[in-house]
Amino acid sequence: MGKLTGKVAFITGGARGMGKEYALKFAEEGAAIVITDIAKNLQSVAYNMADESELTKTVNDIKSRGVDALGFIADVRHSQELKEAVQQTIEHFGKIDILVTNAGILSYNKLWEMPEDQWDDMLDICLKGTWLTCKHVLPYMIERQAGKILCVSSVNGLRGGQNVGHYVAAKHGVLGLVKSMAMEVGPYNIHVNAICPTAVDTTMANNQATYDRLANKKGATRKEATPAFGNHHVFPNQDFIAPKDVINAALFLVSDDSNNISGSHIAVDAGYLTM
Repeated sequence: MGKLTGKVAFITGGARGMGKEYALKFAEEGAAIVITDIAKNLQSVAYNMADESELTKTVNDIKSRGVDALGFIADVRHSQELKEAVQQTIEHFGKIDILVTNAGILSYNKLWEMPEDQWDDMLDICLKGTWLTCKHVLPYMIERQAGKILCVSSVNGLRGGQNVGHYVAAKHGVLGLVKSMAMEVGPYNIHVNAICPTAVDTTMANNQATYDRLANKKGATRKEATPAFGNHHVFPNQDFIAPKDVINAALFLVSDDSNNISGSHIAVDAGYLTM
């Protein structure tokens, strides 16, 4: 038996990237999986986001692990879309044991040059979307007096950063939300924690805009951007961290191994915060 056998996990932003990685790992541990994704591009985001075909493929990849899976197109900024996805999940599975609020975006700009839509997209997806998802799932967890919620923050939820002030504000907000929620739902035996990764080797961070920012020039290559990670990690010859390193920490926080942990966070940062 896996660590999550018999559980149902609901994961936002699950068509690609870390959302997909969480889904596949949890499926291998025995959980039935539900993923949602916006499945379209946003003008304020420089890289291509997941599409409907990737959402479908990920659902099929999950099912190939021998568990049931559902996929929904849902924008975490839109309460009704989330509500319908949660309700259909309950109708199909009867419960949600695990929630991972993974949906997120990354963009860069100076705060005084940032258009309002860039600020709004970031805060609405990364912070409001986290709250809205929890809002619609929590009543079902409260009814069953059980649940594990994992909110995805970032090392930027624990420190500042240049040209990512909107992202920093959102991810700091996620940690504040986690602490407050843990206090409110603890009496219902619901655990709420956060994970704070550094830059992970997925499309959200591993793209041209990030290369340019790290190398401080337009059209930079990944190789040219890599030396900047010397200021981000205590380990030599490392740039982006592997998704599996984040997944293993996430699995700990949503499994019974973490039954006495709530309102906390784990930084998976290759020593970044000690620098």
